[in-house]
Amino acid sequence: HPPLLTGLRLAEMPRDCHSMRPIRQDAAVTGGSEEWPPAAGTERHAHGHHQLLYAARGVAHVETAAGRWILPPSRALWIGAGTQHAFRARRPVSLLMLQVGRDAPGAPNWPGCVVVEVPPLLRELIA
Repeated sequence: HPPLLTGLRLAEMPRDCHSMRPIRQDAAVTGGSEEWPPAAGTERHAHGHHQLLYAARGVAHVETAAGRWILPPSRALWIGAGTQHAFRARRPVSLLMLQVGRDAPGAPNWPGCVVVEVPPLLRELIA
């Protein structure tokens, strides 16, 4: 797989689905974290950028028209730019997210959602 952390640009996030603020608007990759209480979540929405969603603590539940994913801390979900998705927390969840520009050189251009294994090195890079 091509590296995720080279020459990437951030597209703006919708204000109504995330409280996280990007670290730098012009950064190659931006990341952030959110704490979600039990029974919380988002309505279906899409981003203009790719997103890597990782539950550092707890389990993330993501749903799209194509399927549902339950993500323990050993897995992340690559959500392709423009993919309509909803997030749910059944129990408390600590989310870490990377936003990757749609036209970023070297970034995967996987459509829809792809489960990504999170080995220790990737976990540390995301955190």
